[in-house]
Amino acid sequence: MMLGRIFQVLLREYKSTVMTKAFFFGAIIFPVVFYSLMFVIPMIVKTEAPQLKGTVAILDETGKATGLIEAEFNPAAINLFKRQLEEMDSQTEEGKKKQREMMEQAQEMGGAAAAIAVKFAARKSNPLLEQPTPELEWEVVPVARAQDVEALNKEMDERINRGEVLAFIHLKKEALKPLERGQITLLTPEKMNAKNVAGLEYGIRRGVLNARLASEGLNAFALQLKQVPASITTNKVTEGGQVKSIGEAQFLVPFAFMMLLWISTFTGGQYLLMSTVEEKSSRVMEVMLSAVSSMQMMTGKILGQGAVALTMLAVYMAAGLSALDHYDLLYLVPVSRLAIFAPYFFMAFLFVACMMATVGAAVNDVREANALLGPAMMVLIVPFLLIMPIIENPNSTLAVVTSFIPPLTPFIMAIRLGGAQDIPTWQIAATMVIGWAAVLGGMWFTAKVFRIGVLMYGKPPNLKALVSWVRQA
Repeated sequence: MMLGRIFQVLLREYKSTVMTKAFFFGAIIFPVVFYSLMFVIPMIVKTEAPQLKGTVAILDETGKATGLIEAEFNPAAINLFKRQLEEMDSQTEEGKKKQREMMEQAQEMGGAAAAIAVKFAARKSNPLLEQPTPELEWEVVPVARAQDVEALNKEMDERINRGEVLAFIHLKKEALKPLERGQITLLTPEKMNAKNVAGLEYGIRRGVLNARLASEGLNAFALQLKQVPASITTNKVTEGGQVKSIGEAQFLVPFAFMMLLWISTFTGGQYLLMSTVEEKSSRVMEVMLSAVSSMQMMTGKILGQGAVALTMLAVYMAAGLSALDHYDLLYLVPVSRLAIFAPYFFMAFLFVACMMATVGAAVNDVREANALLGPAMMVLIVPFLLIMPIIENPNSTLAVVTSFIPPLTPFIMAIRLGGAQDIPTWQIAATMVIGWAAVLGGMWFTAKVFRIGVLMYGKPPNLKALVSWVRQA
């Protein structure tokens, strides 16, 4: 009979929360839409900058860098190594053969064109490779114009505003001296795309660097060829064999574990708080207590909202695992760790549920509840402050010590379980024992407060009053 009553409260709590439009859109539609947009947005949003096309005026007081800067924007070299980078990504024998052929073609270009080719092969982050191939014409300004820089700048400002000139580059005599300041001035239109500006700046820097090398009698192509980084393929060794290493994902997975735990438990806990406060303030609680005991009521409400939290966790986790599977990264979340994660989820929810049920039973409205929850929430924010150091070293002294401090235990362990390092078995077992012991203590405290608090009205109690209720119950 007692279990039947608890189940009736559980079912009512679950249905009153889940069978609402707010929950459906918040917990179901949102992750589905978000998951869909992960694939749709990259296909419909174009982030490519417009083409750099027009006349670039250049005043070169050094007399040595103009040709080398022009070579940095050589369309033939840029197009050649855009193709080479595509072949590099293919990693096939045919692709490697085409790479060698294109390198030989680049060397035949000679001089700065060959150097730029090697540089492009070595650096995929070059801004000029992330935008359409530039089509620039070059206007060389006589060095004599440097005698009246103010008048020259004013003239270039007007020409740029009229659209006659795309940009103006002024290389001072100190441009070939590495440690001098104010060596180069670049004038561009106010509304020029930021990627286009970055491309111009990059090409100018590389051209000046080549000019510096040439002024020292050094072969720019040979030096840059030797600086091409060695290609390293890093694989992770798993029980199922080798898999490609994705360094950034090692940080994202533990963060995702933490966020899943936080969102699901606090959503369920918030629903528990709101329903308890609402039922108490509307006196519905008194009617319900005529049919069930306060303990049965509390147990049913906690289990009902636990089912809500579990529903949210299942939806979000399914979306996350589907995304990992789509990108062939499912190996980052072993099934064994998901199994260990489950008890910590229930532990975390019960910690939060006990806190919410205690506050909900003690206050008369949501405003009072928020004031009483403040100190407790400050404690539970601690895992967010520690997330980065624990991700970087899941077995550090900080991570181990905080794992044994309830109610931080399940949240810290979620971060550690998502990390790349193995957690000692004894620590998992010990945190389980300590965490669940703390949960039982919290449930005992909540039951005492709930028994008295649900029928108490008036001024909200402080911590001292709550302790006195526990002694009276």
